[in-house]
Amino acid sequence: MLLVIGASFFAGIISSFFGIGGGIIFVPLMMVAMGMGMKKAAPTSQLILLFASFSGLVTHSLLGHPDYFQSLLLAIGAFGGGLVGARLSLEIKERWLQILVSVVIIVAAIKLFIDSVESLF
Repeated sequence: MLLVIGASFFAGIISSFFGIGGGIIFVPLMMVAMGMGMKKAAPTSQLILLFASFSGLVTHSLLGHPDYFQSLLLAIGAFGGGLVGARLSLEIKERWLQILVSVVIIVAAIKLFIDSVESLF
């Protein structure tokens, strides 16, 4: 449990620092370290992100960083997408959700790697 709490702390720092969803860390962590199924790990991750995001929002807002208008526009789409995604996750088999999460993580890692290499030149 100490490993899980430490990894969650690290995920919160990473998500707030880089503006990425910590779900990319939380979901695999819950599946591997805690033995949680995909259909339980994804919504649990979103609940965790509610708190992680709120703490990051408060801090960044105090520092004057967020663009509230752009955030509002993106939030509208994200809210709708969240409703559709949650509904679809009920109908997709667990194995396909695991494959989809794996593909998203791999694509994100490749994109981050390419961006970091490009910034060197």
